[in-house]
Amino acid sequence: MSLDADWISREQINAALEGTWLFGLASGMYQECQNILKQRPHGDCASWKSAIQMLPKIEPSEVKLDQDAIQCLSPKTISKRERETLSESLMHLHPWRKGPFDLFGVHIDTEWRSNRKWNRIQSKIASLQSRTVLDVGCGNGYYLYRMLGQGAGLALGIDPTQLFLAQFAALQRYFSADRALILPMKSEEFLVNEDLPVSDGFDTIFSMGVYYHRRNPLAHLAELYRLLRPGGELVLETLVIVGEESGELEFTGRYAQMRNVWSIPTVNRLIENVHHIGFKDAELIDLTPTLVSEQRSTSWMRFDSLENFLDPNNHAKTIEGHPAPVRATIKAQAL
Repeated sequence: MSLDADWISREQINAALEGTWLFGLASGMYQECQNILKQRPHGDCASWKSAIQMLPKIEPSEVKLDQDAIQCLSPKTISKRERETLSESLMHLHPWRKGPFDLFGVHIDTEWRSNRKWNRIQSKIASLQSRTVLDVGCGNGYYLYRMLGQGAGLALGIDPTQLFLAQFAALQRYFSADRALILPMKSEEFLVNEDLPVSDGFDTIFSMGVYYHRRNPLAHLAELYRLLRPGGELVLETLVIVGEESGELEFTGRYAQMRNVWSIPTVNRLIENVHHIGFKDAELIDLTPTLVSEQRSTSWMRFDSLENFLDPNNHAKTIEGHPAPVRATIKAQAL
């Protein structure tokens, strides 16, 4: 069996989408995924596949999706050899960005303490109970699991980074969450040729950390609007510039060592842009500076992280002299 089929099969897609408005599109999604993976081969695929195949066969007795470190428990203490093999296999999928996870006592201490962001917003958005949810730029699926832990009927993620697809495949060996799925797509590629009925669409869409990576953020908002049902909720998180004015900071060089940051709006400009696309009732639900305690290097992400991207003498500035990262989350409804 090919690596592509291992990672995403017709059966996986059908199982996740069954009973939803997306089920009729499952076959087309599968074919599009295969086309994308063939067109964008990654040199490390064989190595990642080998690591996943080396994962020890451990049957979990309990899976906990509603806590900070998503956890798999075993009815018995796993052996030292199993623990070492599990740790080594997962470490081969380095770097781990979003998490944390705890697999039978092996703690994956990810770069981002993603639970902090989730804890800041989960009580301020519409209940996810029985909802079909889309997470754009979902990474390795940490938030998909948290969404299922909050009762979502479907947690569908899209992300073009194939390492994250590999990490999700490894996690699914143990979590086996049929209603969670990641497709290797960019948001501008997802269902772009489908003429969706007005009544169809996701109940909730999350876009966290994508807006400022798009050359045309209004086009990104328009994509999200098209995919929401009438009355559906957008949860949008992005970098912002603190200030009451309406404006944005544009970049020709790097921002916090990131090459693909094009502009960062103020909160007022962000809300204006959301309303311009047609959303209503946009509301700021969180505004939080990103601290080095929330995004940092660990043994599971050994590259430079936020501390290396800030002015060493003034953490209120990036290393390039721009305002340090502050992230805003807003929610809004589709008409």
